[in-house]
Amino acid sequence: MAALLATGERAFSQDLATEQKGSAAGELRLVQGNFTKFTRVTFLPPTNKTETVIQSFKVRDHVIGTYGGITFTGVRFTLPEWLDGDLNWSFFHLNPEWQRRQRVNLAWGIVPERGKDLPQRMQRIDPDDSLEFWKRYPFTRRVYAHTVARTNLQAGASYGLYFAHFDPVVPDVAFAMTIDSERGRKEFGSLSYISGLEGIAGTAAGSPLIPFIQRNWTNFPQLSLLPPTNKTETAFQRFKVGEHVIGEFEGRSYAGVRFTVPQWMDGDFEYAFVHLYRSLEEWRRRPGYFWGVMGERAEISRMENVEWVFFKELPETRARFPNTEKGYTGAVRRENFVPGKTYVFWQAHWWGQNQGAVPDLALAFTIVSERGRREFGEITWR
Repeated sequence: MAALLATGERAFSQDLATEQKGSAAGELRLVQGNFTKFTRVTFLPPTNKTETVIQSFKVRDHVIGTYGGITFTGVRFTLPEWLDGDLNWSFFHLNPEWQRRQRVNLAWGIVPERGKDLPQRMQRIDPDDSLEFWKRYPFTRRVYAHTVARTNLQAGASYGLYFAHFDPVVPDVAFAMTIDSERGRKEFGSLSYISGLEGIAGTAAGSPLIPFIQRNWTNFPQLSLLPPTNKTETAFQRFKVGEHVIGEFEGRSYAGVRFTVPQWMDGDFEYAFVHLYRSLEEWRRRPGYFWGVMGERAEISRMENVEWVFFKELPETRARFPNTEKGYTGAVRRENFVPGKTYVFWQAHWWGQNQGAVPDLALAFTIVSERGRREFGEITWR
């Protein structure tokens, strides 16, 4: 279950973990297993006859459970039986003055009561102090606006908006929701009054992270795709993160490597990595992470098949990485790449209250095809 992060990129947080090996399905199980604990909210008549009502809740009073040490909260609602348009919803944090426009680190998403989490388009809206909305909420850092296609929704069904906060002190959450149709706007209003400077559109397009990465492009060390070990397994290469931090962006430190895909690229790009903690104490004081892949001219916005691989039942892997509980693997579709071009695999990290050491990474890259497996091996966990 891939959650959107507070930067707006679709990426994946190191701290969202399940109890067992496998993927982030544990997060979905937590949310859906506690679905009835979400406070029920409803679509409300518009204010001023046109504006969708902004509702809010206190995070600490609406906790439904914890997952990997992270607190989950949220609300649930039921769609109207006459559903005739997309679901539009937005949220932001009601920062107090002492937290004026400070970042709130979180992941979030929308899930049905049963079934898979829903895809959605997201637009980040940043402050414009000349507009009425931002005069009402002068301390809010930004708004996240979403659209869920009608074709992915079921009329009369219930859904949950969940929020996973990484910070110990979290402002209240404000949200608004409506149906994007003539009847929906009449009965619940429109969100068009929530406007400002457009930030990240879709899942990542237009991200201000792009020029930051591009300015530092040559500071990322080059990593080659290597021949397989044991003739079949993709080689893990050690990357010293602390020696290759290329800079800070929005309070997070960035490091990573450049890699060039082959001219014959005939399959998806697959990666895996493991944090090389040197002790259990270092693991306990680990920072938060997210990561992605970017081209020199544009950002690749979607990673596929992201999985958390737990080492509990993998004796050889556990022996190889004794102070690490899990690794990560994922893929980027072939059509996102230009054969022979160079890309960056980046990772951002940040600290909560207890700053520690940033561990090195073991990185593995391959191409998912017959030739790719022959030349670079297959990512294997034992």
